[in-house]
Amino acid sequence: MNRCDMVAPARTIRSVCASILKTDRQEILQSLAAAGIDISPSQYLVMRHLSDQPMTLTQLSHAINLDPSTLVPIVDSLVKQEFLQRNRSSEDRRCTHLELTAGGVKLLSLAAHLDENSALVSSLCRLGPDQARQLVDLLSNYEDLITSVEKAEI
Repeated sequence: MNRCDMVAPARTIRSVCASILKTDRQEILQSLAAAGIDISPSQYLVMRHLSDQPMTLTQLSHAINLDPSTLVPIVDSLVKQEFLQRNRSSEDRRCTHLELTAGGVKLLSLAAHLDENSALVSSLCRLGPDQARQLVDLLSNYEDLITSVEKAEI
């Protein structure tokens, strides 16, 4: 296949990804509202990533693929609501780690059902473990290719 033969599949991928992200965002919004949790899907995503371990803003940016300038207002809002805290690294005073507060941990525990009951998880279950793993592997490989092309163009 030549480059022109890839335009239609690229458009399909763009459309499918947009649809999946839109569905997931709407579902997170509805689930958060139903649980009485007053945070945005972006704030939820940040907190979910930080639930595993503290991270710097740069590490978080890479983990969720958002520019640090986009993350700062989200983080600031979560700090103001006392769901996150900034802690200076004891090894490098220039480095600040973001981590959940006790209030943030409690809030996430109220939202624990979000991932298990999501359409994403339900759909992966219907695919089965082998196809789900294959899909994740293909998407991860595709993401690696896209980001390597972006870096080469910069």
